[in-house]
Amino acid sequence: MYCPECKEERSGKFCHICGAKLVENRQVDAQINIGDGNAIKDLQFHHQVNNVSNVTNNIVERQKTAEELKREAEEQFAQFCKDVFEDGILTAEERNLLRNKQLELGLSDEKAGRFIEQFRKASNHRNRVLSANATIVLDHCERQVKNNDIKKLGSFLLRLKTLAENYDVEKVQFLYYMVLAAIKPEELIREYECDIIDKYWKTYWVAIAYHKIGKGEKSFEAIERLGVFSENNEDNCILLNAIELYNSDGPEVASVSFNSIIPESCSTLLGEVVQAMSVAISHKNTEDINKYKFYIDNIITFESLAEKEAKRRAEEEAKRRAAEEAKRKAEEEAKRRSEEEAKRRSEEEAKRRAAEEAKRRAEEEAKRRAAEEAKRRAAEEEKRRAAEEAKRRAERQSSGFDAKRCFAIGEEYFYGRKGKDISYKDAIEWYRKAAEQGDVDAQNKLGHCYYNGNGVSQSYVEAAKWYRKAAEQGDVNAQFNLGCCYYRVEAFEEATKWLLKAAKQGDTYAQKSLGHCYYKGKGVSQSYFEAAKWFRKAAEQGDINAQFNLGCCYYRVEAFEEATKWYRKAAEQGDAVAQRNLGFCYYNGNGVAQSYEEAVKWYRKAAEQGDVDAQNSLGDWYYNGNGVAQSYEEAVKWYRKATEQGYAVAQCNLGFCYEEGNGVAQSYEEAVKWYRKAAEQGDVGAQNSLGDCYYNGNGVAQSYVEAAKWYRKAAERGYAVAQCNLGTCYYNGNGVAQSYEEAVKWYRKATEQGFAVAQCNLGDCYYKGNGVSQSYFEAAKWYRKAAEQGNVDAQNSLGNCYYNGNGVAQSYEEAAKWYRKAAEQGHDVAKLSLAVCEKKIPKGIWRLFKGG
Repeated sequence: MYCPECKEERSGKFCHICGAKLVENRQVDAQINIGDGNAIKDLQFHHQVNNVSNVTNNIVERQKTAEELKREAEEQFAQFCKDVFEDGILTAEERNLLRNKQLELGLSDEKAGRFIEQFRKASNHRNRVLSANATIVLDHCERQVKNNDIKKLGSFLLRLKTLAENYDVEKVQFLYYMVLAAIKPEELIREYECDIIDKYWKTYWVAIAYHKIGKGEKSFEAIERLGVFSENNEDNCILLNAIELYNSDGPEVASVSFNSIIPESCSTLLGEVVQAMSVAISHKNTEDINKYKFYIDNIITFESLAEKEAKRRAEEEAKRRAAEEAKRKAEEEAKRRSEEEAKRRSEEEAKRRAAEEAKRRAEEEAKRRAAEEAKRRAAEEEKRRAAEEAKRRAERQSSGFDAKRCFAIGEEYFYGRKGKDISYKDAIEWYRKAAEQGDVDAQNKLGHCYYNGNGVSQSYVEAAKWYRKAAEQGDVNAQFNLGCCYYRVEAFEEATKWLLKAAKQGDTYAQKSLGHCYYKGKGVSQSYFEAAKWFRKAAEQGDINAQFNLGCCYYRVEAFEEATKWYRKAAEQGDAVAQRNLGFCYYNGNGVAQSYEEAVKWYRKAAEQGDVDAQNSLGDWYYNGNGVAQSYEEAVKWYRKATEQGYAVAQCNLGFCYEEGNGVAQSYEEAVKWYRKAAEQGDVGAQNSLGDCYYNGNGVAQSYVEAAKWYRKAAERGYAVAQCNLGTCYYNGNGVAQSYEEAVKWYRKATEQGFAVAQCNLGDCYYKGNGVSQSYFEAAKWYRKAAEQGNVDAQNSLGNCYYNGNGVAQSYEEAAKWYRKAAEQGHDVAKLSLAVCEKKIPKGIWRLFKGG
């Protein structure tokens, strides 16, 4: 290779001395070095030196200004960068050459860095074949252009920009810059003015953008610049001028310019614009105008700045007048309502006074009648008491006050035997006579009367007094009852003392109660083993409840085989709770071989006896197909049985079936009905679901305030989903005063329970600095926690952190890893990001990264 500057042999692509590009031909033709101002024409030139005009033979050259020298240096460096990046690879030697060239031309580090970065990007974007995903995005955008859907086009700008950066395809460049000129002309102008790499369609559409913001002179400069791209671009420039004339001088003038070109000779990509221009000039029918509405509204028709300002002022004046008129009407309406309210209040006051007078008279009449009735009843009662007293005297005279006879008479009055009416008061009188003579049955029965408030004021103290008298005589029933009485007043040590006495005598009720005391640690040290000891004594006597409780004791200490043994004994005798617990053991394989079928069998027995937990669980199993053939209809049947008993969990489940239309006809109204029943009982899942219904307006009038109210009820009880939802309400100001700090507070509560969505949302707050000090490190930390649980948004966001090096060490490989996880779950943005990221990874490393 040969250096044309040093005129010596060199190796490589560039001279390591002067930086010139090496050529193969050593014979270098003599060249005429001319600057930007040089021109060759007919061998006669006008030459300016030091403001003096001279005519020379061959060359006309003028002294260059500092600005021209600077531009020439930049152009030389740009050309040099283009040659360096021609193969898309920048070696260490080429980097040194770039540095030497920069110093030689006197460019700043900032300016040279911009050139290098631009050509480096350009070298990476050589793909001229659209991928399937890119084609879908492009087709979708073209449909929105035809539909004039500006909102959706705005949401697709970022994707279009990504395509424009990654594909050197004319259709992509045309569509991206056209949409940008229509929607965000200022952004297009900034990109055009800051970018050193010219593109035809960028320059074409920036001429439109300059017109949209009222900079016509800049638009003409852009049109002039189009000549550097192509010789066949005259018709496109005429079309731009025709559009400018249409807006300034009207359709008639524009048609002269427009008719001077053949529409078919314009770029095929401009076909829609040409047709729209033709429609605008010829005033065709509304159908044709609507067909090209995007182009007519956003490209051809511009309002001048003066027109915009006049329009804005007119709108403001109209709003001001409307506000004043509304204020006047509101004041008149307020005055009218005030007068009506005063009139209404005076009428209501008169009615109230009349009603009070009538009420007072009625009360006085009622009091008078009540007094007369009371007087009459008192006289009748006095007669009745006199007769009863005479009867009792006769009985006492004939009974001789024997204790057993007194107790027998008390029983006759207590139960209404031998022709006597039931009278607890008379029964107590006779029980007391027998009790005072030491009769244990009477003492025990008198304790019952005080315990239950039969014929006397209820009193555990008096009950204990009479129970003790019988208990101290060794009566086992009285000992048990005395223990229960002490348990009622929470004197647990005394309770266990008397229960123990009765239990040692073999009383099953006392044995069960003593077992409960040990089970719960009431009056004794808590002990499942002691509880099991006393439960066993009662259980071995066939007591079903004791058998069930003994099973619970064994389950507590994880002796599952013994637990299932005693559960089975109680279950086979029909105890519903024991049947449910035995089913639970089969469901989990505790003490028995795991079997969904056996679990369903025992749960069904309990459910058919009305056990609500079993009914709800049976509904769950039919819903999910655990141990039974999956059936939403059967699930609804059992949920409904449990709801009829007011079971909140089943009400929530039935609401979910109505919301999803599983097993019943889909109905948001019915779903809200059942969610509300459960929510009012405090079920947190139902409260959150009712909040969702209000948030989305499903089955109720949409209300963020009501949604936030129900989210808060569940959130304050620690329900993670509701905490996250309430945080989102605060973040967006939906139903509550907008507050990032409150949003972060509730997100954090949900993250403490490991809720992935809340972790991702908290990561967003840290990433943007909303409600917390901005921290990429904290953002990446929370994104990772959520991403590792499979949250697709967090996976995409964590990929962005690695791509940009925000909060983590920059790594395209790690970014691609997380983008891929999100893309595999269908995240569209992650799919595009993955495609971009793959191009950043060298091919050899990428093959290793993919495992290929």
